[in-house]
Amino acid sequence: DWSSDVCSSDLGLLVKRYTGLDTKIVELEKTGTLNLFPNPTDNNLFIETTSDVGGRDAAYLISNMFGQAVIKGSLMNNQSVVDVSLLPAGMYLVEIVSAKGRFIGRFVKD
Repeated sequence: DWSSDVCSSDLGLLVKRYTGLDTKIVELEKTGTLNLFPNPTDNNLFIETTSDVGGRDAAYLISNMFGQAVIKGSLMNNQSVVDVSLLPAGMYLVEIVSAKGRFIGRFVKD
């Protein structure tokens, strides 16, 4: 049975609830934009967000695939340039945390 209520998740997504035994996430809707470029990158990673993601208090945290934090900082005017040249090659997660929620993206370091 589909429930008529909708809840928002920590990832900035709207999720329609399913109350049956076979639960799955359906009907996702993005509520903000997080841009990471260039992707893949070898030197600088540009982080840009829309105002509904970031804000004055927005911070970023870059983690490796083991969940270890490797770089953190603050977004200024919904953007930042991060030097990732010293990171080993691999895939990384970028988490943006603000009063408006938590948003996650990923990038590849060459």
